[in-house]
Amino acid sequence: MALRCPYCGKPIQVSLARVKENKSLEEIKAKLKPWLEGLKISEDENAITIVPKNYLGRKVWQSINDALKPFRPEWVSAGKQSKWVIRK
Repeated sequence: MALRCPYCGKPIQVSLARVKENKSLEEIKAKLKPWLEGLKISEDENAITIVPKNYLGRKVWQSINDALKPFRPEWVSAGKQSKWVIRK
């Protein structure tokens, strides 16, 4: 699909991708397998919540966050109660 720039008229390439809406607990656990021991994962009817059991450090936090990106997580920064929330 190509669009045109409204200022210069040059074509702009656009690609579309379908976002997977079904977010299963098993899929998330599979992505987090290397870090499962350090995480508490819970599920309710509206969301899946992932809470670190201890301080993760920047590199580990980034690795987990990158693994969760396909599920569109929201990071809730609240000190010791910080968590990732994945809405269903």
